[in-house]
Amino acid sequence: MSKIITSISLSKVPKLEFPELAETLVRIVEHYGAETMFIEPTANVLKERLPEVSALKVAQRKHPESKVISALFSKRRDVIAAMVRQTKAEQKANLSSQEVQLRLISPIIEKYWSDVRGLNEKSINSCMKQMLTEVDTIEEIKLAFDSLGLTIYLDELRTIQTSLFNSREKRRKSKSAIQKVDVKQLKSYVSEAITDLTSAIELARKAYPELDYSPMIAEINQLFTSYQSEIKAHSTRVKTANSKKDKPAAAVA
Repeated sequence: MSKIITSISLSKVPKLEFPELAETLVRIVEHYGAETMFIEPTANVLKERLPEVSALKVAQRKHPESKVISALFSKRRDVIAAMVRQTKAEQKANLSSQEVQLRLISPIIEKYWSDVRGLNEKSINSCMKQMLTEVDTIEEIKLAFDSLGLTIYLDELRTIQTSLFNSREKRRKSKSAIQKVDVKQLKSYVSEAITDLTSAIELARKAYPELDYSPMIAEINQLFTSYQSEIKAHSTRVKTANSKKDKPAAAVA
């Protein structure tokens, strides 16, 4: 049986355009009456699957909290660097009044931050937690930091740590709540219903010659042709772009 409904490469329809294609097809069929045209069962299957395509949305490229987290990472490194610089400056000054305090502080700064540039953010996070715990646990060390004027850095680092934790938790929970969609599988699932519906229309027009299917088929063909034309145009643009990439540069005289 020769088909009169225009063929369309459903798998090549962009995901953001796919929902409108399926929804428009359903509207066309409903306008002419699925029951009247004896295609109601297959039309209903597609209609039932329509809510699925609402999951085909623009992908979120970067979470809003990522920018905040990146800025906090940078600020944390700056504060650590400033704390290290001040400690080294006080070591260089070698004031007798600071000798005892530096004897307590210097090993801690050296242990955690001697190679801070080589640490990634997760390692810095771990070192930060350990250092703050050590300072808070030993009163003598806490007093030494205060005496050397380094407590201001610790306070700032605690604030940054809290902000980082909150932002990362917000991002993690937000990402986990986003529905994961298998685009290929979802499109295939709905495409199956579209193909079944067009096949049902082709069969029905043969089975019921007394009914005029041509207006409905004309609308469907117009719909499919518009999408298929864009698919071909996109394919041509891609081929042209690739040919330009592969074309060797002209030799310079």
